[in-house]
Amino acid sequence: MQTIYLDMDGTIADLYGYKNWLKYIEREDTTPYRECSPLGDIDKLRAVLAAIGAHVKVISWAAKDDTMRYRRNVGSAKRRWVKNYLGKDVEVSVIQHGTPKTCYTNGTGGVAFDDDPDVIEDYKSHGIEAYQVSGIDDIVDILNDVAKTELEDARAREERRKR
Repeated sequence: MQTIYLDMDGTIADLYGYKNWLKYIEREDTTPYRECSPLGDIDKLRAVLAAIGAHVKVISWAAKDDTMRYRRNVGSAKRRWVKNYLGKDVEVSVIQHGTPKTCYTNGTGGVAFDDDPDVIEDYKSHGIEAYQVSGIDDIVDILNDVAKTELEDARAREERRKR
């Protein structure tokens, strides 16, 4: 498997479930980014990512209509969140809101997960397998299916090779 691309807000991080999240953001306070909970069973996500052994990259938008200072602060908060929940080896790009996330991928290939249907379509138009999800549990289910399919394909190739 190639790179797995993850969105944060509304995909792996429950930003929108954080009480009064929008009021914090309007005041340029990073508290919700730092303190929001994972959006599902983060231990299962870590386990499946480790089992697959793929490179993981989080590509997440900063706040809409933010200042450069706030974008830097949001980036720092999101990187700390990812390090805390997914580990230090996960690459993180926090980019200006609305920037195509495909500008931050490693080219074609890989698997992407996001809650925004427009982002999903952009990934697909760039040759990246992409899934619209509403949390970690969806991601775990899909990754388990993808890994199972890849394993079955590898076994079939090995059987053909033996013939």
